[in-house]
Amino acid sequence: MKTLFFRLGSCFAGLALMVTALNINSTCMMYAHQPKLPETAKNFVSSKLKFKKMEGYKMKHRKILSFILSIICLMAMSTTAFAGGRNTDGTINLGADENSATQPTEEQRESSERKAAIARSLPQARSATDINLYGYKQIVGYYCGPAAALTAINHLGGSVASTTKTLNFYIANESNSNCPYPNVTHTHSKSYTSPQITLATSLGTTYNGTGIGNILTVINNRQSSYGYDGAHIDDTVNSSNKSNLGTKLNYALTNDAPPILWVEARLLENYNGANFGGHFICVTAYDSTSETVGVVDVNYYSSIPTYYDESAASIVGAIWCNSTTNTNILW
Repeated sequence: MKTLFFRLGSCFAGLALMVTALNINSTCMMYAHQPKLPETAKNFVSSKLKFKKMEGYKMKHRKILSFILSIICLMAMSTTAFAGGRNTDGTINLGADENSATQPTEEQRESSERKAAIARSLPQARSATDINLYGYKQIVGYYCGPAAALTAINHLGGSVASTTKTLNFYIANESNSNCPYPNVTHTHSKSYTSPQITLATSLGTTYNGTGIGNILTVINNRQSSYGYDGAHIDDTVNSSNKSNLGTKLNYALTNDAPPILWVEARLLENYNGANFGGHFICVTAYDSTSETVGVVDVNYYSSIPTYYDESAASIVGAIWCNSTTNTNILW
């Protein structure tokens, strides 16, 4: 919002500059009236000779100033047009903040190593790693973080009270004229009552989404049944990374805790290329024999099922990596 104000301020400043310049360098369009210039504006003109020399350039100056003003205004408008509705790569924003660069802490890395050592000794059968998980669909387009957090917290016995708030579905000041997805059935702005709103406040959720580090903190603060850690999984599809994924999923599920993954949704098999970007999904099951992951998806879009199976290879290939160490799994 601050950036928008700066750009709008620049736009108005440019407009004021252009009006003053045109007032100095040309005669008034109303020939019967020529307004008296302010003393400060008179400083731009020292003599009739200078005025006449400038006369020949007035059209050129007008065009340059108009061009600059147009660019400034377009920059200001673009700030609102793309905040929250669409990601920088053109994909549909579901609520995972692309700019989040949370790294696992040293304590989390040590805890992850201890968990992994235990997980490697656990049975790998699906029956041992399948939990009954209820998924809460996100109430607006950028709330996958609050919805995934609510799904995990409620499953683990935590409680989140509802809050009532009026929300836009995709972007700030949404209307028919600026909605980024007019063909999707939704209400631009309405009042909601939901625990997701309460969590969104704690998570610092904006139109750009939620950072995974905030989800980790809030989930651990909202329940005491299981302590989540953040970790990194590389997105190169190979046996080592699939095994790393399976180890973490198996451990959390054996402890009745749903892992949360940060993925690029359009790369998942069940999305079939649908143009969705960063997204948080929950895991309800893992089968090491078939390398299959049971997913609980909080996406609001009706064509995406809440429950589906995804191959481990697809999950690894879709895992969000904006660095070689960023947190992209909570387990």
